[in-house]
Formats: sequence, C-alpha cells, structure tokens
Amino acid sequence: MLNRVGKRTFLTPAGKIVKQHTDQLFYVLQHMVEGLNHLDMPVGPLVVAAPEFYCIQYMPQILKAYVGTHPQVNLQVISCTSQETLKKIQAHEADIGIIAGTTSQPGIHSSIVDLEQFTLIASPDLMQDKTLADALVTFPFLSYQEGCNLDEFITQCLLELNYIPPSVIKCSSEETIKRSVLNQAGIALLSKVLVEKELRTGELMELYRFPRKQKHRWSVWGAE
Repeated sequence: MLNRVGKRTFLTPAGKIVKQHTDQLFYVLQHMVEGLNHLDMPVGPLVVAAPEFYCIQYMPQILKAYVGTHPQVNLQVISCTSQETLKKIQAHEADIGIIAGTTSQPGIHSSIVDLEQFTLIASPDLMQDKTLADALVTFPFLSYQEGCNLDEFITQCLLELNYIPPSVIKCSSEETIKRSVLNQAGIALLSKVLVEKELRTGELMELYRFPRKQKHRWSVWGAE
C-alpha cells in the first residue's frame, strides 16, 4: 500500500484505490450519523388547526418559542372552527388542534390545556332601563351553529338561569357572536377572555357570570 523513498512515503496504485474508497465510505458514514441525529429532534411538516380567537390570542407566543426550539419543523397554522378542526384531524389534514369543549370521537386523543370562565353579555345601550329578567324574556340569544362542541355546556348554563330564549340566532364563529352583541342584536354566552377588552372599556356589560368553567382541549390525532 505504501512505498518509502528516503524519508518520504508514497501510496502505491493499490493504496490510492483503497484511499479513494475509504474517503467515500467516511463521507457516507458522516451523512448517516447526521441523518440519525435528526431522528432525535422533530423534523418535517406540522399542521395546527384552531379557532381564530386562539390563533390570535395564543399562537404567536407559542409559535415563537416552538420554532426557536425546533427550527427544522415546517409549521402551518390553519384558522377554523372547532368542528372544522376535528374534521381536519380525522381526515389527517391537521396534526394538532385546539377546540372548545370536549370530544369523544374515536381516534382522537385529547388533554386539557385551559379552563375558561363564561359570562352572559349584552350591549349597555340594549340594556337601558332593562334588568336581567327583562333581557331573558325580550332579546334574542346569539349562539353557535348546530353541532357545536359547546352545545351541552351552553344547555347547562341556560338551565342554571332557567332561561328559555324567546328566539335564537345561530352564528358561525365566536367573533361573529361578539360583533352581533356589540351591534345590539341580542345577548350571548361567551368566554370572558374573548370579551375582556370590551368589558373593560364599557362596550359590553356582564349580565351574569357562570361559576362553572368550560374545558378547552388540545386534541392530537392517534391512529387506532
């Protein structure tokens, strides 16, 4: 493999062939080790689905911290309703979702990430010279569309007040409900976090605060 001429050493033709293949072998081994190291950390696409409120309120801080820790993950955030979030998880169009309420759908594993206080709200202008009892028998109740994950929770809250709305207006999102209440379309039951600013500025008023707290869950797809 080696020839010595005086104090110098030279590769024989056979040695040159061995060195060439050895260099290639070490190059392949280096890339193999790098590839295996990547398995120790998250890598690839990650799709997160959540209602618009959560995307605005919580996601910016979460994403900043996550990207800083896992720079090789390609994140995509989708804004949609809780029902749409569950559908995307079931269809493998989203990996993780934040939803309001609970779910017992097969194939979905969930854990609680937050508990929120809910409050019955109205516009102060709508409530002029009106009591809570007046509002309950006079104004429409703004709520979510059928099939919402909060249906059972809302029903329990209405029973707590012995409240049977004179009419119900179904809305597609929490933001639509809030905007409708601000425009004096009726009264609504919403998370206090969602209307905290408007309550503080006096744009909305609290008619009744429910002692129970509603669960919000972090749902993760798991094949069964």
